[in-house]
Amino acid sequence: MNQTRSFTSKSAVRPEQLADKLRFGDVQWAENGEVLIWHECRSDRGVLVAARPFQLGARDLNREYAVRAGVGYGGGDFSVHGKQVLFVSGPRILRQSLDETEPVVLYESDGDIASPVLSPSGEWMVFVESWKDRERLAMAGLEGGSAVDFYTSSDFNMQPNWHPSGKFLTWVSWEHPYMPWERSRIRIAEVSGGKRVRELSSPEAEYDFAAFQPVFSPDGNCLACVTDRGGWANLRIYSFPGMVLLHEMKEPCEHSQPAWIQGMRTFAWTPDSQAVYLIRNCSGISALARYNLGESSLTLVGGEVEKISSLAQISVSPAGQIALTGSSPSVPPRVLVTNDSGTVKAARKSLPGEFPYDSKYNPVPVSWKPGKQASSDADHACHGLLYKAEAEETSAEGEVKLKPPPAVIRIHGGPTSSYAAEFDPDVRFYTSRGFSVLALNYRGSSGYGREYRNLLTGNWGVTDVEDVKDAADFLVSGNLADRYRIFLDGGSAGGFTLLLSLIRNPGFFRGGICRYGVADLLKLTEDTHRFEAHYLDSLIGKLPRTGTGM
Repeated sequence: MNQTRSFTSKSAVRPEQLADKLRFGDVQWAENGEVLIWHECRSDRGVLVAARPFQLGARDLNREYAVRAGVGYGGGDFSVHGKQVLFVSGPRILRQSLDETEPVVLYESDGDIASPVLSPSGEWMVFVESWKDRERLAMAGLEGGSAVDFYTSSDFNMQPNWHPSGKFLTWVSWEHPYMPWERSRIRIAEVSGGKRVRELSSPEAEYDFAAFQPVFSPDGNCLACVTDRGGWANLRIYSFPGMVLLHEMKEPCEHSQPAWIQGMRTFAWTPDSQAVYLIRNCSGISALARYNLGESSLTLVGGEVEKISSLAQISVSPAGQIALTGSSPSVPPRVLVTNDSGTVKAARKSLPGEFPYDSKYNPVPVSWKPGKQASSDADHACHGLLYKAEAEETSAEGEVKLKPPPAVIRIHGGPTSSYAAEFDPDVRFYTSRGFSVLALNYRGSSGYGREYRNLLTGNWGVTDVEDVKDAADFLVSGNLADRYRIFLDGGSAGGFTLLLSLIRNPGFFRGGICRYGVADLLKLTEDTHRFEAHYLDSLIGKLPRTGTGM
């Protein structure tokens, strides 16, 4: 009788342990860099927490109001200026002073709000306000009263940032039918008395590329942003106000992320305006880098921060301390503080106590060529992150043999999103029970350059489905998975790909876990919100209009 070690054996990782964790949305410095403010989600409630780093006494800033912005998928929940914190709670913008106990309502909307930012003088605030059929950048004073239109000429706006003088504002805008990672542009306007006086020339006259996070330098002499004009999302620095290109990185890595939400940040100026810290993504693994303007050189920050393979929401204090949110497959999400030497200290941990650490489950970037079934762009390799499990021991009549482990192929949503080397409770659950996991970044995923992402254009449900089958063949051919025990796991757009993979390859996969998967594209066009109302136009083609929705 054959005896096989069960791949459902007892694990040190329990489902309830994985569910009991905080989620961090953003982190920023306040009070001249002496206080750290971060946004954490506890169940369905957003809370702002203030602390002097590495000292006891972290405190919640808001009690009555839950912190959550409502434009699109969220983000842009709060901003900090000195001792003042602006935050969004439903249709309201509130101001909370670090010296006071109760927040003050500054503005209430009949739409959705995100990204409130105070002017350097503290006299004005700008924010994104959205309704079902329109959106604007609005300006309002801090003494109450109504908000006025600042900019209404684009379908969408995000990432407003003030010039240190308070005389200029920059932001990103884009139009239907594009998504912000497909085609967006930087705008700059002169501001006077809380109104837009005139719009200045943008850094680029043509914009058949994506722009991300324009930020003025602390001395006001430069404007930095990230664009994928050269095929990869790289830093570009212009003089201001002349808008002469001074620096341009040309790295085969990504230095921004698809802007699914407001308020995303992947770089920050140093206080002396002589360098920029960046989060770079190469093959799904993050690293912290520093670009020095004087030498036009890029260096990676070493030390302990190298062990944190997924980083986000960078913020630099006036003293040069770097705050981020970060995790790795073996380190649950944390609010981190680091510096030039890469020393890492955790200001907040998402899980209490220590989580079981096992470095053997850290992923390895893998790639392979699509198989014979692939479409005409098969010369592009497909990518993923492999969490490799050990082969199983089997015994029969006293002879011990090794058998490939079972495997799960994970299919991300988006669909132009990607998997990163981050702490993922689902992956941890599978790997701790003996499964190999392949986090598939199929053709069309972000993180591998604009050309790779565009391979999904017009091919959703084709290219991605081909890559799921080829991923399984890759695992089997490398003896990384048992041919008869390969499962699929996907949600949202990943659920759509999962369902099609099961339909087009009957009997090939052992099973699938489909979570809130897309199943009816016509219904999706009717029910989806304004942000992605035309997303399917590029993914599949223009669908028949039904008179509702898009």
